[in-house]
Amino acid sequence: MISFYHKFLPGLTKMAKTMKSGGNKALLQIAHTGREANYRAHLGLPVYAPDSANYPFLPYGVQAFTTEQVEQVVKDFGRATKRAIEAGFDGVEIHGANHYLIQQFFSRFSNHRQDKWGDYEAFPLTVAKEVFKVVRKYAPQDFIIGYRISPEEINPGNVGYTWHESTKLINDLTNNFDFDYIHLSLPDYKAKPKDSDKTFAALFKPVIGKETKLIIVGDVMSQETAEDALKYTDLVAAGRAQIIDANFAAKVVAGKGDKVITELSDEEEKEQALTPGLREVMDKQTKRPNFAKMLQGLDYSKAIKVK
Repeated sequence: MISFYHKFLPGLTKMAKTMKSGGNKALLQIAHTGREANYRAHLGLPVYAPDSANYPFLPYGVQAFTTEQVEQVVKDFGRATKRAIEAGFDGVEIHGANHYLIQQFFSRFSNHRQDKWGDYEAFPLTVAKEVFKVVRKYAPQDFIIGYRISPEEINPGNVGYTWHESTKLINDLTNNFDFDYIHLSLPDYKAKPKDSDKTFAALFKPVIGKETKLIIVGDVMSQETAEDALKYTDLVAAGRAQIIDANFAAKVVAGKGDKVITELSDEEEKEQALTPGLREVMDKQTKRPNFAKMLQGLDYSKAIKVK
């Protein structure tokens, strides 16, 4: 959600109220996309990243943040947190995954800075410090704070970091700040690194402390997979399944997995109010290699009306 300007507060307030109307907790995920801000490029605006390296996979160039601009971005995370509090959200999730800005600073592939922000852990730790400072000042005591991370950044031709570095970062974050949960961004909840026979969940659980919960996500598309995922973690997240069936979680909790919708009719698609942009993104996802395998037999192409 957009939270970088105060003018978006009414919309955020409406969103929080709607999300909480059924007795749920509402959290706002706060992020800066860094080099991934392609909408800025489309508008002819500069796109910023930790440094001005040439990224061949981007159809536009990027500029390096100045030291002062980085410090401003840190403050913006604090401002976004304050707006989340004012809007009535029950918590925030710091998005440090999926190649967004926090991950870009943590990655040795994309961070070659020579100032203090060249320390790979400096930006994630400083953002966390700013968020917690704002929460302590403005939020109720039970305000929830989470952190999302991609366990590894390994691509053909380069390595940003491995689970060895990311578990150290999470250990440092949870030792310095009272995070309520750590959220691992995964393609499959049972995923393992190449150099270990343990799942990422098993590798991260020992480093976060007893009071911090672990959330995993990835290929949770049914009651069966949701229940199986709980064998590895404290909490389970679902994305695509919840988009297809807005009542996915409620049905699973109630033991009504056989009632979960796995294919959307035209009427159901209209009822779910999927935006054209969301449908387009999901259409593109179906073109990824191994996507069908990831869905374990679900005919997801029908669910999103791929032509």
